Amino acid sequence: MIQQPNSKPHAPASDNVATFTIAADATLLNAACAVLKDHSPAKVKQLLKHNQLAVNGTPSTQFNLEVRKGDKLNVN
Repeated sequence: MIQQPNSKPHAPASDNVATFTIAADATLLNAACAVLKDHSPAKVKQLLKHNQLAVNGTPSTQFNLEVRKGDKLNVN
């Protein structure tokens, strides 16, 4: 990459993390679909595949992970 004189390099994009509280015992996929109503189940699966969902701070790709009422779901 050729940098133009007097130009500043771009800073890396910061993460945009939203936190939700799980309302009822469910699987991670069902809980994520419940809070991400504007996302299709296929889109939620893509988030899982790319490690964009975390339960209580621990990232997961396991769609059938059991989550409990009160757990924190982080979506990046």
